[in-house]
Amino acid sequence: MTTLPEPASTSPEEVDRWFRETDALAITRAIRETDDDALEQLLGEEAFRRAGVAAILERFPEFADPERLAEIHGSVCFDLAGAHGRHERYLATFDDGSVTYVEDPDDDAADVTIGSGIVCFVRLVTGQRNAALLYLADELTIGGDGLLALAVGSVFRVPGSDAAVVDPTALDPVEVSRAITGVSTKHLHEVMAGPFRELVVSEVFRRMPDYLIERKAARADVAIGFRIEGRPDGDADRFVVSVCEGSCTISREPGEDVRRDATLVVDGPTFLRLVLGHLNPVRALLGGKLGLKGDRARALAFNALMDIPRPG
Repeated sequence: MTTLPEPASTSPEEVDRWFRETDALAITRAIRETDDDALEQLLGEEAFRRAGVAAILERFPEFADPERLAEIHGSVCFDLAGAHGRHERYLATFDDGSVTYVEDPDDDAADVTIGSGIVCFVRLVTGQRNAALLYLADELTIGGDGLLALAVGSVFRVPGSDAAVVDPTALDPVEVSRAITGVSTKHLHEVMAGPFRELVVSEVFRRMPDYLIERKAARADVAIGFRIEGRPDGDADRFVVSVCEGSCTISREPGEDVRRDATLVVDGPTFLRLVLGHLNPVRALLGGKLGLKGDRARALAFNALMDIPRPG
C-alpha cells in the first residue's frame, strides 16, 4: 500500500520526487487514507506542502478530458489558507490543453481567484470533496470570472473515475440542503447573483418531477408559476410547474398564454431555502417572505403535492 512520505524522515528532494513520480491514483488513495488532522500536520511542513501542491497543479492534465481542457483559456489563482493565518498563492494558466503554474503571482494576474483551506483544496482536487457543495457551504470562495471557475472545475475528472470534479447533475438534493445549513443570506445572495445561479435554478426545476408525491398527484390539476428575482442582468427567472393527473411538466420563460393558477414571487436566497426544505412555504407566505399572485388555496394545494428534500 502506498503511503504519504513523512517529512521528518524524508529529505525535501525525496518528497518532491515522490510526488512527481508516484502514480497519480496511488497519491490519491494515500491522501484518502489520511485523516484531516494528519493531513493538516503534513501540509504544515513546507517541503511536503510545496511539493504536493506543485505536483497537483502540474499533473492536472492527467485527470482532464483532453477535448474540454483544450477549450479552457485563462488564468486561475488558487489562494490557499493554512494554519496560523498563512496564505500561499499559485497561478495556473490554461491554454491550448496545457496547464502551467507559478507561485506568488501578482495581485492582478488572474482572471479568477479561488480561495479555500489547504486541506480542503487537496481533498477537492483528489475527488473527496465537491466544489459545488463547498461553494454553496461558503467553504470555497470565487472572485472574478465565475464562468471560468466553473469551466475549470468541470473539465477535470475525479482521479480514478470519469466523474467531473464539478458535476451539478450528480449532486444529491439532501447533500445540497445540508450544505446551505447555517449559511448567511449574504452568501446565498452572492451565489444567486453569479454564474452558479443558472446551474442551481436549472437543476431544481429539472428535478422537481422527482419530488412529486404520486398518490396525491394522481387526481391533481394545478399550475403554479415561479418568479425568481435577482438575476445578474436585473431581470427574473420565470417557470411554470404544471401537475395534471400525476404528470408534472416544467415550462421555462412561459408566455402569457400559459396557464397559471398562482405565481410565487421570491428572491434568490429565499428560493434556495424554500426548495431545499429550510423554509416552510406556508409560514413563508403568511410571514411575507414569499410573494403570491393569484389563488392562495391552489398554491398551498401545490405545496402538498411535493416532498421537498430536507437536511435531516
